[in-house]
Amino acid sequence: MATGYLIPVANCLQVFTDQGIVASGYKIFTYAAGTTTPVVTYTSSTLTVANSNPVVVQSNGRLPTAIWVSTGVYVKIVLTDANSNVISGGTFDNLQGINDPAAITVPASQVTGLAASATVDTTNASNITAGTLPAARITAIGNVTITGGAATTPVAVTFSATAMVVDASLSNVFSTTFTANVTVAPTITSPKDGQTINWFITQDSSGSRLITGYWPTGFKWPSGSAGVLSTAASSVDLLIATYRASTGFWYATLIKAFS
Repeated sequence: MATGYLIPVANCLQVFTDQGIVASGYKIFTYAAGTTTPVVTYTSSTLTVANSNPVVVQSNGRLPTAIWVSTGVYVKIVLTDANSNVISGGTFDNLQGINDPAAITVPASQVTGLAASATVDTTNASNITAGTLPAARITAIGNVTITGGAATTPVAVTFSATAMVVDASLSNVFSTTFTANVTVAPTITSPKDGQTINWFITQDSSGSRLITGYWPTGFKWPSGSAGVLSTAASSVDLLIATYRASTGFWYATLIKAFS
């Protein structure tokens, strides 16, 4: 059973007056947050034994029991003296159990991806509330499918010698079989800052297809030496490039001749 604690053990809190005198007989009332409606608290995480409301401070200034609440319950605590007079500064509102999983939310403004839309697998998840995402498993962002923590689904890029386009909003992994020499630099559209793409380039059965001098605009290579494709028939090279918006460049490297 999911729970959260306000005060996990009875002797972890001791109450004193402003004069440093043990606050024997002082009372802790618990209400639903923002109201004067009493709310039930419990002596342990099993939520089987309810506390009295108020919980009365013992002669040593300590509580007789711990204080636990059900998951998702917001509480107002009011501390009074023995005559039920509210202590100045003794009201604490909108409290929730410290280890309550329902208290864990992610502001939607902090969720980033390759597109604004997301598909949420709601297995073991609560409803999405305004401005937050629950502890759910996000299985798709835009057109990028994520399965079991694996990478994005590869997207096939249609070969063109003069007008090839890699749409970075669709995936981080691409594949193309070259069937001729590239004579106009391909275009990479809609990149995100920090995005890394992996582009598998395969030679067709004839091989010797080149892109020399026509890599996409903005590519930077180690030591300034642009990659040169393998030329054997059916050979596979892997282009890896990371985009940085601050410079407008792709930082690229080519791993060749997978076999």
